[in-house]
Amino acid sequence: MNTFGKKLKAIREKKHLTLDRLSEILSNKYDAKISKSMLYRWENGSDISMSYASIVADYFKLDPYQVLGIKPTKIMKVVPSLSLTLPIYSHLFAGMPDGAEEDVIGTIDVPDRIANKYGKKNLLAIKVEGDSMNKIILDGMIAVVDTDDTEVKNGNVYAVIVNGYANTLKHVYKYDDHIRFEPDSFNPANKPFSYQYDEDISIKIIGKLVYIAQDLG
Repeated sequence: MNTFGKKLKAIREKKHLTLDRLSEILSNKYDAKISKSMLYRWENGSDISMSYASIVADYFKLDPYQVLGIKPTKIMKVVPSLSLTLPIYSHLFAGMPDGAEEDVIGTIDVPDRIANKYGKKNLLAIKVEGDSMNKIILDGMIAVVDTDDTEVKNGNVYAVIVNGYANTLKHVYKYDDHIRFEPDSFNPANKPFSYQYDEDISIKIIGKLVYIAQDLG
């Protein structure tokens, strides 16, 4: 059982809630389908998504990243003062940010301080899929990148397109003869990969990661 599983079970039992009762409360309060079996699996070590972690955290007054067992040292918290609304793109593509309407899956607000620091016209929002960077940004969260910052500084996180179709968000390291992309994941299956500079390989740096937010839509 992981730390979150132990914590959830301890809090539930302290409040004298059965799995059935907690399932009913969470489902009704948050208009979500949270079954007894889901709670049982979470208490016994199964992974929990960001959306469900947020629900559990809100109900029990916990930080959602504590629920997930993550220290969000690089994640900036959304503040109430919002000034810039960005379209959220479903994936990266050449020519961003001038994409087709069907590529836009929603919008997200960005705080004044971010818009003013990087320039409103330079910011691009992309929905993250997968767990290859989940020590920094979780599956389903929104990566905001600065499209004016494409000169690689080794170790920074960039949104990248490889050969026009392979989209990735990774730590990037650029050398004289090759470029390396490194994940930052709790999943050991995610491995670094490199490309030798070759005319058959097209690599486009879209922008540097500057802000992370949760899609609440």
